[in-house]
Amino acid sequence: MKNSVKIFVSYHKDMPYFESDIFKPLFCGAEKLTKKPKHAFLLDNEGINISDKNIFYSELTGHYWVLKNYLDTAKEDYVGFCHYRRFWDILNVSKGDYPCAYGVKYQGFKKLFNKWKKYDITGALSDFDVILPCRSYFTGSIINPIKPADGSEHTFREYFKLFHVEKLHSALIDVLKEDYQDYVKPADTVFDRDFMYPYNMYIMKTCLLKEFLTFMFDIFEKIENKLGNFKTPEYYRQFGFLSEIMVNIWLQKNADERNLKIGYCPFYMLDFETSYLENAALFKEAGEFEKAIKELLKIIKYTDNKTKYFNLIAQLYFAKKDFKNSVKYAQKGFENSVNALSCLILSDSYEHLNDYQQAYSFTEKALYLMPEDKALLNKLVYLSEKINNPAHK
Repeated sequence: MKNSVKIFVSYHKDMPYFESDIFKPLFCGAEKLTKKPKHAFLLDNEGINISDKNIFYSELTGHYWVLKNYLDTAKEDYVGFCHYRRFWDILNVSKGDYPCAYGVKYQGFKKLFNKWKKYDITGALSDFDVILPCRSYFTGSIINPIKPADGSEHTFREYFKLFHVEKLHSALIDVLKEDYQDYVKPADTVFDRDFMYPYNMYIMKTCLLKEFLTFMFDIFEKIENKLGNFKTPEYYRQFGFLSEIMVNIWLQKNADERNLKIGYCPFYMLDFETSYLENAALFKEAGEFEKAIKELLKIIKYTDNKTKYFNLIAQLYFAKKDFKNSVKYAQKGFENSVNALSCLILSDSYEHLNDYQQAYSFTEKALYLMPEDKALLNKLVYLSEKINNPAHK
């Protein structure tokens, strides 16, 4: 049987990529590129597109591109999506709805991917109408394939209120009540669960994918209209987070009514960081801080947790007594995500630069984030004395 599947893999700048007859890289956010990537990726700013919304929509700008520029003429029976760092274990689709994800280093997965090129993936999907990633649970501030044993999981409703923009949830419910009333009850059911099928990953029969994406983007256009000016930092990546629930809502309404056959697929979570982090630790131990910093800068290209690595770089520069660069990278960490560690590094670095006013300002920010830390109160007193001492003005 000839493969009749196309899976678009969402990519961003400088990421490693995987490509075959089935898996096709799709560059998301291409509107901001100053030059085309060196590889022959599909670009989400060609044809009918919303590439300029990528900072708010994340990989959904690629999903929109596929809807508007590919599905009407698609020859494949199945079309779907995954990510440069989350890949389907596509040969192990089953009816079993159980949590399953594997962590794997990039180099190991690359060898595995090359073996897939000879397999008939259509055969693995042919018993199903829709393929979803195995379920994940809302654990603390993240979603995790492992259900917590201590009762610390959230419902999606709680999770969204705690860690995302509540106005988006409210706007979604309003749009459903106004224009998609049959989906209100299914949405409530999904929002009250402690798990979801996440990551904007799904593979569907082509006609179903077109139906679902049309449904989702129509709702998102109506949400935009309700919000008015949503192009502010408050909404960075937020539509991309909200969209993770949409396939869950759509299937809650349609799966049983239409007797859709759902398959569940384990997935690989690619680790681009460990090897570089291990190298950085070895260089640091040898006192070769610049080489350690270069390894950490490589990780920043691949990771979602940029704040962590900006702070590690800032700490290395601090250890070198290069306080201007420790300020530079701690500031990047703070701008990427408000956090106490960046504030502490900035406070100490500015103190060493004799800029006591800035040191005081960031100590105040750190205290706001860690109100129980009495040492910060003592430091504020010390810095206040430095500021008010004429010798240091």
